[in-house]
Amino acid sequence: MHGDETTGPAAARLLAAGRAPSRGMLLVLPEASPEALAAGTRTAPGHGDLNRAFPGSPEGDSAQRRAAAIFRLIEREKPDLVLDLHESDEYWDEGDGPVLVIPPLVSAAEIALSMLERPDMADFGYTGNPPAGSLAAEAARLLGIPVLIVEVPDRLAPQERITVFLRTVEAAQAALGM
Repeated sequence: MHGDETTGPAAARLLAAGRAPSRGMLLVLPEASPEALAAGTRTAPGHGDLNRAFPGSPEGDSAQRRAAAIFRLIEREKPDLVLDLHESDEYWDEGDGPVLVIPPLVSAAEIALSMLERPDMADFGYTGNPPAGSLAAEAARLLGIPVLIVEVPDRLAPQERITVFLRTVEAAQAALGM
C-alpha cells in the first residue's frame, strides 16, 4: 500500500515466486502502489493515501481508481483471507513487536486467534479497529471478507521484516488448512 514500506512487497514477490499451496489458491499482489514504491514515498507523487481510499471510485483520483480496482478484485475472487502487509514506524503505539490489526468481523477474529496460537507467532500482539478507508476496514464492512493488517516494526532489519511477513503468511495458510 505504502511506497516507503518496502519489505512487504519484497516478501510478496518471494511468495509469488514460491511453490503453490497444497490446497486452495494463494493470490499475491506484490505492489499495490508501484509509483509510490518507485518514489520511495508513502503515497504516489501528487496522489492521496491508497490505504485511506477504499472502497475507491472508478471516477476518482489515481488512489481512488487503484483502490476501486483492488476492491473489485477482492470482491470477484472472494478470498477466505487477505493479509495487508505494513511496516510500523516511530508513530505506531500499538506495541513494540509485530501486530495483527483485526477488523470487527467474527471470521477475521477466528482466523487471527488460530494464527496467534502458533508458537512461531508468540511475539505478535493484536489490536482492532483498522482505520476508516483502509482495505481492512472497508472489505470487512462492505464485503464481509476478513483482512488482517500485519504491522511489522521498521526498527527490525529488512530481512527480519521479510521473515516475519513470510512467517505470518505461513501461519495464515495453516489456519486456513492450506
